[in-house]
Amino acid sequence: MLRQLPQLLRPISQPSSTYPLLRSISTTRPLSISLESPSYPSLYYHSLPTPPHPPNSYSLSFLPTPPPSLSFSPTTIGILSLNAVDRAQLKDGGEGAGIPELLPRNFEENKDFGMLLEEVLKEEMRGDLWLGTAAKVRMDGYIHIADHRNPADPNRVPDPSDIIASVLVENGELLPESYSPSGTHRIVTMDGMMKLPDTLMKKFVESLEKVRKIEVEIAEQETARGEEVPL
Repeated sequence: MLRQLPQLLRPISQPSSTYPLLRSISTTRPLSISLESPSYPSLYYHSLPTPPHPPNSYSLSFLPTPPPSLSFSPTTIGILSLNAVDRAQLKDGGEGAGIPELLPRNFEENKDFGMLLEEVLKEEMRGDLWLGTAAKVRMDGYIHIADHRNPADPNRVPDPSDIIASVLVENGELLPESYSPSGTHRIVTMDGMMKLPDTLMKKFVESLEKVRKIEVEIAEQETARGEEVPL
């Protein structure tokens, strides 16, 4: 997977969201302040410069520091900023909190982050205890790899927005080559940010850290050549 990662280091689109008070943890560059969510451990908000971004915009990440470029990174979950309607209300004298609320209307997903998530799941599913147990219970047929932010009853199919992918099971064993993305999974829903089983989440964060290391190396090379790392 890591051989493919530099291909993911390209710009993501820019978006639009008010969240409860966050705890400041670090400032790694003059234009970015990093905050940790008190309600979702290990979810970090990295402030974005204005302009080019709207006021009170943040890139979201499972890493505590922002990437070398705040404009693009597959480690960035997406961008949170106040949606256009709420921004207009503020201009008309309305009141609003400084940090946008984590809601779908305020969040724009980074497609490269989603691609990285798929790659990690395909690589790590066979060794995951939760998925392995589900496969042994199923024995034969397909099982869903579902988001854990809103766990479904064992006898109920998860909401489409919570189904990350499906994978075939034969004789109680997962077949990773059968991995099929749902196309309906949403990183942020009204139930909040995506959440993986603990073991998969640990592996995913480790992969994000590897990508960040590559990003830093590329940025250092560009700086050495006198090239400016974009915001």
